Formats: sequence, structure tokens, C-alpha cells
Amino acid sequence: MNLTKADIAWQGIDHVALATPDLETTIHFYCDVLGMQAGEIFQARDGKTRHCFIKPGNTPAQGLHFWEVPDAQLPPSA
Repeated sequence: MNLTKADIAWQGIDHVALATPDLETTIHFYCDVLGMQAGEIFQARDGKTRHCFIKPGNTPAQGLHFWEVPDAQLPPSA
């Protein structure tokens, strides 16, 4: 099957997973600065990390899914 862009009817994205070295700072930025809404903070199954969904308002999508990865490398600032 050869699909083209016209064949794909996008309806949104359920969620995007991202890594952050500091979950609290990430939640502060997205919620207190950008006005988004954070859900509950969950412990990962291995108990070593935490994760949280952050949504841009009242939407059925889960939004941004942040995993706390203490040694995650951030790109250099411009």
C-alpha cells in the first residue's frame, strides 16, 4: 500500500514521551509558566524513576509524558 499525506486523516497525538533530569522543575515550568495542567506523579515499575503527564488544558489526549531520568543530557543553550 502506498499512502500519501492526503490519505492520512490526522486527529491529534495521544502523547509524546520526553526525558527530564528534574521532574519538579519541569512541572513548575509547564504549569506555573505556561499554564498547563499536571496529572499525578507516578513511580515507575522499577521504583527508580517517576513520571507525569502534563496537558495543555481540558483535552482527552494525555499530552506530554515526562519521565524523570537523572542523568538525561539537555542540549546546550544557544
